[in-house]
Amino acid sequence: MDNFFGYYPLSSIILSDLFLIQCGWEICESSHKYGPASRDHFLIHYIAKGKGTFIKCGKVYHLSEGDGFVIFPAETTTYVADIEHPWEYYWVGFSGTAASKLLLNASITVKSPVFHLTLSPDKVTNCIKEIYTNASFSNGGELRALGLLLIFISMVIDSSCQSKSEKLISSAQSDYVAKAISFIQENYSHDITIKVLANYVGIDRSYLYRIFKEILGISPQNFLIGFRVQRACQLLLETSMDITSISNYIGFSTPTHMAVAFNRIHNISPSVYRKQFKKTLEL
Repeated sequence: MDNFFGYYPLSSIILSDLFLIQCGWEICESSHKYGPASRDHFLIHYIAKGKGTFIKCGKVYHLSEGDGFVIFPAETTTYVADIEHPWEYYWVGFSGTAASKLLLNASITVKSPVFHLTLSPDKVTNCIKEIYTNASFSNGGELRALGLLLIFISMVIDSSCQSKSEKLISSAQSDYVAKAISFIQENYSHDITIKVLANYVGIDRSYLYRIFKEILGISPQNFLIGFRVQRACQLLLETSMDITSISNYIGFSTPTHMAVAFNRIHNISPSVYRKQFKKTLEL
């Protein structure tokens, strides 16, 4: 089984609100299985050759060349290569609130995670290979990798525009979520309640909760916490601010609250994160 894989930590922050996490590709053996497993970031798989099955929440998707699927953070999924024609797939993992907005533009949601690209497989796979190649270098290479990630996602968005009738979510729902995300991005350092957020968007808080869960797979509250933790990561690595100052700056009521949220997402404390990944950036 040929297997190529690159993993890039969350410390590779090269554009505000968009993080490249990992990328790679694999030529699978017959019936090769991955999962059940979950991740803390978005992960797009693109099938260049062969066939396979993607399973989530009891729903089964039979996919083949040109198809793709998106795994959302904290989802438990399984995927299995076909017995006779096992697939070759490529993947890119990323996170950040920009990631959520990009997927919204592609009409990809928790309930509609599958897409199809009519482009030449070589064009798509070469783009992902370029991401892999450039992400292993610092500075300019990382920036090129992020640009290529945006190009790849733009391919998915363009494809979505050609097949909206199959999986189009309500444009009003998409606008509500995008408006809420923008409000969070601009006001995360303040004391934001879901009621305040819903009032700003102009809808009932229970409806806001429902469309967030439907489109992004998480609640507005968890999205806000996740965004604050992402900003904490950036400040921990790019500034000398102490943890109490960072906690106050990004809107947590106490450093303890920030530490609990941080540990829930990254499984380490803010201080350990700073010590571990700041060394990586300095190499």
